[in-house]
Amino acid sequence: MKSDTSPEKSVKTVASIPTAPDIDRQRLDLLNQLWIIKRGLERAGSDRTVQMNLLRKDARYLQGVLEEAAASSQDELWRAAARVRELLAQGIIIDPEMDLETAPTILSQVNFNAAKAPTAPRGMHLGWAMMPIVLALGVLIGALVMGWRPTLQDVLPARQAAVTPTLPAKVVLRIHGSNTLGAELLPAMAEAYLKREGASSVQRISTAANEWRVEGRINRSVEPVAIEIRAHGSGTAFKDIGEGTADIGASSRPIKKEEAQHLSRFGDMNSPAIEHVVGLDGIAVIVNRNNPVRTLSKAQIAQIFSGRIRDWADVGGPVGPIRVYARDEKSGTFDTFQHLVLGKTELAATATRIEDSAELSDRVATDSFGIGFIGLPYIRNAQAVAVADGDTLPLLPTPFTVATEDYPLARRLYLYAPPNPQNAYLRDFLEFAITDGGQSLVSAVGFISQQVTAARPPLSESLPSRYTQLIKDAERLSLSFRFRPESSGLDSKAQRDLERVVDFLARHSGRRVLLLGFTDNSDDPTQGVQMSRERAREVERELAARGIFATVVEGLGPVNPVASNDSPQSAARNRRVEIWVM
Repeated sequence: MKSDTSPEKSVKTVASIPTAPDIDRQRLDLLNQLWIIKRGLERAGSDRTVQMNLLRKDARYLQGVLEEAAASSQDELWRAAARVRELLAQGIIIDPEMDLETAPTILSQVNFNAAKAPTAPRGMHLGWAMMPIVLALGVLIGALVMGWRPTLQDVLPARQAAVTPTLPAKVVLRIHGSNTLGAELLPAMAEAYLKREGASSVQRISTAANEWRVEGRINRSVEPVAIEIRAHGSGTAFKDIGEGTADIGASSRPIKKEEAQHLSRFGDMNSPAIEHVVGLDGIAVIVNRNNPVRTLSKAQIAQIFSGRIRDWADVGGPVGPIRVYARDEKSGTFDTFQHLVLGKTELAATATRIEDSAELSDRVATDSFGIGFIGLPYIRNAQAVAVADGDTLPLLPTPFTVATEDYPLARRLYLYAPPNPQNAYLRDFLEFAITDGGQSLVSAVGFISQQVTAARPPLSESLPSRYTQLIKDAERLSLSFRFRPESSGLDSKAQRDLERVVDFLARHSGRRVLLLGFTDNSDDPTQGVQMSRERAREVERELAARGIFATVVEGLGPVNPVASNDSPQSAARNRRVEIWVM
């Protein structure tokens, strides 16, 4: 018999308690059974507390409590558990507005017998009413005889088995950090990864500002699974890893020394086992499309963003005030810009700070006197300028100049993940991200993938003759091998790049390989040539171990710099090995 009240009618809080005829009796029945279970379990264990608010909000918590009640020796408990499951199977839930802590006040007004079906003859009524209990007891007796312990499903009537409460998705992976990575790339990568794993009904759910859950049903998990993404800046990646609230930290800058020291319990945070380069990006310095300024040096950019240059006329533009737009303090984009351009100089106090990359780009695109910096996918309707570092050739942030890291404001995009053998999703996701499936997505969202290509780049007329002679008929691969700080060992990206080069040459058989080493100008010319040759030979040894034998291996010293050498970071960019094929 249906209650007098429509199922859609919400149960109000105790502040305005309705009269009994207005109350949804099925919901109150559900609530009553939950209170029976709560009191019974708490009586059974002196230290046991059953949280009613969790029974309402957390289906997994509810399931665990029901399992415990169903396995109890108290008849009252497993009958209550069976009734709860029956009501859930009918789609009955507790109204979210109901105040569970004051529920007994509401229940005291209701006679549950009034909600039952019309009374049958006494004998028939008792017989049919006891039938589910008799059947359930039979199952329990059988369980004891056979020596196995029943689950909740074993003691419930068979008619309920076809319908079960919908469980919330189980979070199997938590990725926190960079807004640059988290805005689009990581959600897209999470969707593609779950689909590759055979997941169905994959969906992206926004849970808060700059936060998502990507959910899907996957065969190897009984319940739906979810990948949690929180994109509040690269700094939060390392904080959350340290606090144990993230499995993977996404960062648009390398980990800082103090961050690595704080996380040293996980091992060497710069090792290939923990540090994974997922793609590359160029920080584009953008202006309004109507602005005639098309080239700026790093020094000029630093002076503009620190407030020392305040008029466009001082850098070859029209007379007018320069309005500076910058990413927020937590942003990895800002961290990288500070690191590569400003150094220890402070950002101008008049700069407008913006958290969202797309919004910053759009603000510059509509401001004739605006200038900002942004990741490559967010140039949108603005105009990128070519950037020169010292006496180097001004370069635009193109896929090739960023991939080779020759562009002065190129940067790597990282995933940091302390190993966790218990989480198979962690290992599988990382492998997906850095191999072809993930790298295709890196390109699709506008970043620069690590898939190797060959091209003939524009060359400066001032290059030394030996260099131009060696590469006369060659193409350059879209990567440069670089080394760990203060070490002759290849860095984490270079070690992965070795495998990428092998794959490229397997697809393009018959190519001859040239390895050309370079160094910064901190050493005397003779020592510089020797050091650059040794770096080229290190790459040669690694490739030879993989069955690739270079035709030419030379060290050219400090020639053809891609950075100014005026800082340790710039000098490190010049210590590299280029790979050419012909």
